[in-house]
Amino acid sequence: MKPYLFVVLLPGLLAGVTGCSLDYGTAIDTEDSVPEMFFSNADLKTYRDGSCAAELKARELEQYRTDGMIYAHTVSFTTWDEDGVLQTDGSCRFISIDQKKEQYSLFGTIKIYNYPQETGITAGNLRWDGKSEQLVSGKKDSIELQKNKISLTGTGFSASGVSGAFTFSGSVKGTITSEDENDKAK
Repeated sequence: MKPYLFVVLLPGLLAGVTGCSLDYGTAIDTEDSVPEMFFSNADLKTYRDGSCAAELKARELEQYRTDGMIYAHTVSFTTWDEDGVLQTDGSCRFISIDQKKEQYSLFGTIKIYNYPQETGITAGNLRWDGKSEQLVSGKKDSIELQKNKISLTGTGFSASGVSGAFTFSGSVKGTITSEDENDKAK
């Protein structure tokens, strides 16, 4: 290369490279997408008046600062009443917890058993609202309910934690087993 060509091209190349401007004013906020805390084999407990009211165990758990969300997978959970009596236990593949709204979304092979109501539920997707104490499935999501001698499978499930009542807004099938009077006499 001839020296005069190099001298002419070098300032042009330098001006092109150094004249490039980057926009430093557009910062990317990673607080929403990066967990504040990450735990493996987590065991979280909630205490009320000095007694354990709830426990959640998860293989992995992420907590986010900005929106108060918690996400976990391979989850088991247990609740107790104010006297320390076991109320509910269950498990699911994934859970999303909105701490501010007290809303819990459960996904994947959900199993829940409520001891006082002697009720078991198996489902794929459920949502629990802690403020209204309502458990609901999606309109077309199928759930299986076992209560005493009742076994039902249906869609559009809704249950009240206050009254213990439940409904299906969609189709339902199942069995109700009753004792025969002859069985009682034996």
